[in-house]
Amino acid sequence: YASYGLGWHEVILFKRFQYLTKALEWFEKSNDSLGKAVALTQIGEIYFVLGEEEKFKEYTLRSLQIQKQVNDYGGIALCYINLWRHFQTRRMYEDALENYKEALDYRQKDGRQQGIAYAQVNIADVYLETDNYEESLNFAKEANANFLFSKDATGIIWSELIIGYSYLHLNKIDSAQNALEGIVNNSFGIMYDHKVNQAQRALISIYAKHKDLKKAFELQTQYVTTRD
Repeated sequence: YASYGLGWHEVILFKRFQYLTKALEWFEKSNDSLGKAVALTQIGEIYFVLGEEEKFKEYTLRSLQIQKQVNDYGGIALCYINLWRHFQTRRMYEDALENYKEALDYRQKDGRQQGIAYAQVNIADVYLETDNYEESLNFAKEANANFLFSKDATGIIWSELIIGYSYLHLNKIDSAQNALEGIVNNSFGIMYDHKVNQAQRALISIYAKHKDLKKAFELQTQYVTTRD
C-alpha cells in the first residue's frame, strides 16, 4: 500500500470499504434488508470521511429509505445524525437542526435513553453555535439527565460543558462556574478529554476575573499537565 502513497488510516478505510462492499452484495443477494441498510450507512460514513459528498448522501439516503420500510428506529436516527454531521460541518444549521430533530423523534420511539441523550446534546451544540443560548441550555440539561441515568461519562461531560458555556453567554457566571467545576472536579477519570480541557480553560478565565489567582494558578498547572 505504501507504493500507492497510502497511510495506515487510508489502508484501514480501504480494507473496510472492500469488506462492506462485499457484505452489501451478499445482503442484496440474500434479500436481507436490514443488513443492506447497515452496510449502506457504513459505506456512506466512509465517503463522508473521504469528503465525497454526493456519494455520502446517496448511500445514506438509500439506507434511510430501507430503515423506514423496516421500522428500524435506531437506524433511521443514525442516518439523520450522519446527515446532520454533513450539514453542520458546512454551517447549514437549519438543515442540521431539521435532521437532528428527526433523529431525536426516532430515538424517542426507539426508547433508549443514551440514544435520546446524544440527539439532544447535538441539538444543544447546534443552538450554542448559532447563539441561541436558552435553547442550548434547555436541550443540554435534558441530555445531561439522560446521560446521568445511563452513566455515560463522555456524554455527561459534553452536556455539562454546553450548560457551562450557555450560562457564560447568558452572563450567569456563578451557574457557569458550578457546571464547569462539576466537569473538572468529577471528570470520571477522563482527564485527557479535550472537553475537560475546554472546561479548565473557561474556569481559569472565570477565576482570573474573580481575582482568585490561587485557583487560577492551580488549574492552569493542571491544564498544562492534562491537555491533549
